[in-house]
Amino acid sequence: MYLFADRVEIKPRFGFMDTVREVVEARFQENFNDALREALSTAR
Repeated sequence: MYLFADRVEIKPRFGFMDTVREVVEARFQENFNDALREALSTAR
């Protein structure tokens, strides 16, 4: 028998959130601009 909870609290470990935040801040804008440029250039 299993019991599923509506919510669980997962405590942060290993600094993943900080690492992800740094990578997103460093790369997001350039990646977004590249993707938007490609989308607009291939739009019909």
